[in-house]
Amino acid sequence: MNKDKLNEDGNITNFNISLISLLCIIFFIFIVSIYNFKTDNNQLNQNLVKEDVVKDKNLHNEVLTKVKQFINTNNLNRDIEVINDEQGVKLQIRESLLFENSMADLAYDSKELLDKIAILINSLDNNIIIEGHTDNVSVNNYKFESNWELSCARATSIVRYFTEVKKLDKKRFTAAGFGDSRPLVDNNTNENRAKNRRMNILIVVK
Repeated sequence: MNKDKLNEDGNITNFNISLISLLCIIFFIFIVSIYNFKTDNNQLNQNLVKEDVVKDKNLHNEVLTKVKQFINTNNLNRDIEVINDEQGVKLQIRESLLFENSMADLAYDSKELLDKIAILINSLDNNIIIEGHTDNVSVNNYKFESNWELSCARATSIVRYFTEVKKLDKKRFTAAGFGDSRPLVDNNTNENRAKNRRMNILIVVK
């Protein structure tokens, strides 16, 4: 009787050990599966990010190429400097081509240049930011109390020309004035101050 009981206990014990081993194996497989899933998911996310970066870079280069071709075809190299910017492609224009000194009304001669730029903008789907920049010489007239106001007014004048005269979509445009807060060079000579007085037309690439 006792021997049979021991055999029974032994069988029961062996069964318990086998069950525990099976559960351990299942748990191990479960952990490995979760790890593999996370690894695959992370790899997928990394691949998607890389694809987005490549797409953005390709789009950026496409816009840059199109802008440069337009500038060259229309002989605008002397008037416009094309800058490859983190936000997109920037058209940099000297103040003297667009405005009289310390004024925000567009000069008559500026409209021919802006008309050509409007054609370029119309050929693109990108949003546009018009930026006004000045030197550090204080404005001395009754219209503007600071360079901030002057730069904002100039940016607004260009936006209004594109949207009201050339009938481009208003939703695409933003006007921004930076005054003398973002100089290209030190404002220590007349030549340098002239470089800092500029308008930027930023073609946003996202």
